[in-house]
Amino acid sequence: MKQPRPRKHHYLPQFYLRGFSEKGTHLYQIEKCTGKSFGASILDTAAIRDFHKLDFNGCTDPEALEKFVSKVEGLIAPALDSVLHDEAFTRGTRVSMDRLTSMLMARVPATKDMVEDSIRENVRSVGLLLEKHGGLPPKPLEVQEALSFENLRIDVGNWHVMQHMFALAFDEDILRIIGRCQAELLRAPTGKQFITGDQPVAQFNADARPEESDPRGGLADPDTVTTLPLSSELALVLSNNGRGKGQRAREATPAEVDEINRRTIIMSSDRLFACSIDDSVRQLLLRYGHCTAGAEIRVTRTPDGVSHHVLNMVPVMDQRLYEPLGARQAFTPIASRPYELRLNRGAVYPMVTTHINLPNDRKS
Repeated sequence: MKQPRPRKHHYLPQFYLRGFSEKGTHLYQIEKCTGKSFGASILDTAAIRDFHKLDFNGCTDPEALEKFVSKVEGLIAPALDSVLHDEAFTRGTRVSMDRLTSMLMARVPATKDMVEDSIRENVRSVGLLLEKHGGLPPKPLEVQEALSFENLRIDVGNWHVMQHMFALAFDEDILRIIGRCQAELLRAPTGKQFITGDQPVAQFNADARPEESDPRGGLADPDTVTTLPLSSELALVLSNNGRGKGQRAREATPAEVDEINRRTIIMSSDRLFACSIDDSVRQLLLRYGHCTAGAEIRVTRTPDGVSHHVLNMVPVMDQRLYEPLGARQAFTPIASRPYELRLNRGAVYPMVTTHINLPNDRKS
């Protein structure tokens, strides 16, 4: 009898989520925009149906990527267990934590949405350019508007999106940048906990400002600090400032735990995950649950059809910049987020800039 193929694909590994569970099987899932929380099984948490599915024509095994991901996770899981148990790095476990960081940056829904939007907008821009300069067959007059690239729905194959995402996850330049960072392990003091989210790797830049357009906040920026909660008790902090860090964990102050949780909340898209719900987590959600950070795409098109695409990395900013907008007594729906943090959410970091234009000999 043929076994049914697995359809529930985890974008956060189950071995990682266990660190935020009291008994290794269940945790609390929190809706970022409402603050509502409920208990959930790790088996059903941070999972999306067919997330890793390969859907190209002629594919004989749609689950090949999901199987590959499971093998990679099987190599990293023992290293995370070792770090959590020893509260220290070895050279080998540090390399594994670098790979875990890179994977958790690239294989989450926020990255998938960004990659898919980028591909879709590139296709649309090329189509509009060809339409503008007569590069497509003429369309019947009665359906010209409906068939315009401006109005067409553009679907992108999941395999194509996965190809880009996992190219980022295993990119040697990204791994090299992470590996050069100074690493520090922070241990939560008694009565405090770290939480994680659906975009668990947070990039923070204290010098970023909402009104700026100068590059600030990327992974390689010398002032960027990257954080990744490893469990409810331990967090990884990566910085480019060159200060020496010990390989063993140090106990964080309560304020440091709250600050890392603040960055996690702002960086998350929709979901947060915790071992328990305490008062400090509730207060941080009330204050920062409407704030966002991460990659965003901006597209501008000129009347002659030329398109300019910019992919920005918006970092988490200094907490004082969010206070006037974020100190709320009730949760703010996503649609009602303050304009300044919804459309201009932080310092602009141009990671990728693309100009789409025709060769000179095609213009007339």
